[in-house]
Amino acid sequence: DTLSDQTVTVRDRDTAGQERIGLDRVEEFLSDRLGM
Repeated sequence: DTLSDQTVTVRDRDTAGQERIGLDRVEEFLSDRLGM
C-alpha cells in the first residue's frame, strides 16, 4: 500500500490508535507529536 498510495501508518504506543498519513507529511507529523 505504501508504495502505491504514498502513505504510512503511524501507531500510538500508548493508545494503540493508528493514523495513515502521506509520506510528504511524515516530518511535520513527527515534529508536532515529539514537540520539536
